Amino acid sequence: MSIRSMSALALGALMLLAGCSDTGDADAAGESDSSDQTTAGTDDQTSSEPTPTTFDDFPGEELLYFDAESASIGTRIKAVGTEWTTEFLDYTADAGRHYLVIYVVATGELDDRGLDHAGLSNLGYTLEMRYPSSAGSCSADYTANDPAYCTYDGWNSTILSAQFEPLASDDWTNYLWMEGSIFGVEMEPGQTMVGAVAVSVEDSAAPTGGFEFCARGKDNTLDDNVFPCIAAPDPAPIG
Repeated sequence: MSIRSMSALALGALMLLAGCSDTGDADAAGESDSSDQTTAGTDDQTSSEPTPTTFDDFPGEELLYFDAESASIGTRIKAVGTEWTTEFLDYTADAGRHYLVIYVVATGELDDRGLDHAGLSNLGYTLEMRYPSSAGSCSADYTANDPAYCTYDGWNSTILSAQFEPLASDDWTNYLWMEGSIFGVEMEPGQTMVGAVAVSVEDSAAPTGGFEFCARGKDNTLDDNVFPCIAAPDPAPIG
């Protein structure tokens, strides 16, 4: 066999080996890419959680609110969000103050019947917000019901409430809130609604956490100065 023929055979063998190697690398790369995509998809599924659609889906403590001593059916309430803001409804906080807005979800006490006048109105002084006095100083308009807390109620401080709205999303700040009234709104049996309450707090108080939402319970009278309370999430710092 000539040297030229042997060279051609050797070159063909080398090309064949190179082709096998490239195919193997491509297969390995494809398997790696597929594995990465599968892992990424699994991570996305793990990190995404379903948006709550009913009252019981939301985590947290709850209280049973009665807007009047004569009320026979209560409203279940959970505090689900908070934020500091300079404006709430059509009101602007005074200089040196911010509103602490507490967002709540609500549903009727009984699943088989609704409420004709559901809402959080402070006209009857039925709402309060408080935080431990160890978590910050108290504004000048706080109520000294308990020395362990800075309590804000409608007697001495400003409390604003928004009308209940049907639950549409958990982006509370994008709701078109309207000022609530003592007449409330109609709540269907088993319906979950959302609302908001705002309290004016001096910036110098600088509370750091431990916020609680308080509201009249079934056995409370107008003269009571201590209502049932539930924990509210801590808001992001002002600024």
